[in-house]
Amino acid sequence: DKSVALDHLYGMVLQSLRTDTKMNKKWEFNRSLHLHFEKTFDDIFIAFLHWATVPVDSSALHVDDIGLPLVFPYLINVTMAFRRLEMYANWLHEDGQHILEPPIDPHVMRKTEKSLKRHIQFNHDDHHQLLWWTDCTPDATSELTNFSPMEKARFYVWVLHSVMFDKKAQVNGSVLITRQTQVHHFSRIPFQVLFSIGRLCFTCSSMRVKHIVSIESSPLIMFFFWFLSPSLEKIIDDRIHRTSGKGETILRKLGIYGYMPLSYRS
Repeated sequence: DKSVALDHLYGMVLQSLRTDTKMNKKWEFNRSLHLHFEKTFDDIFIAFLHWATVPVDSSALHVDDIGLPLVFPYLINVTMAFRRLEMYANWLHEDGQHILEPPIDPHVMRKTEKSLKRHIQFNHDDHHQLLWWTDCTPDATSELTNFSPMEKARFYVWVLHSVMFDKKAQVNGSVLITRQTQVHHFSRIPFQVLFSIGRLCFTCSSMRVKHIVSIESSPLIMFFFWFLSPSLEKIIDDRIHRTSGKGETILRKLGIYGYMPLSYRS
């Protein structure tokens, strides 16, 4: 039961507060953006429980033998959820002081989203996966030329949180599709900040990124994604897909070609 798992997760946080008093500050989530997305502490915790959820085949639980319906067709690894949640809390407490200070103004971020609505677009497929389309062509990113490197970084952290708090993405995962992404697009962002954003995306947040598809891009971009997160090394072959073409074959294989924004077809 998710409510039982939530209580258990809170209990693990309280236990951490008692045993590691020097790091209590991180559990305040002072730099978290949840309030800007009208979310609560419960919503943060539930997002990480979803991340640690594993679907279960009813036959594996032998429910037919006992004649009971499978009310909860999944298992939640609360310990795994806690470890990931702690990584997120650490990221906010340590990395956040360099990226999220001064505090992000949500009005500025929403205005930025509108001005960059072609650069980053979202939709959902029939399986309720979040499709995250990032168009890095000159026309789509022209507004970014007026941004300082840290303004770019803060905007991308905002975008990551919007994915993190998408309810359908929490349950069904997401697919990141990038177009004409070049290493120089991120080159002005300080290395440590760029690496920190990569950690948030792949190893510290509750996002479940099932695939990364890079189309119309240079060979260097695969190394770039791998470089951002060493954790991707083991899964790079089956989760990261790159092509110098339009990506139709890959996107059709993943069943998401029909959801491509019109701007991607130009």
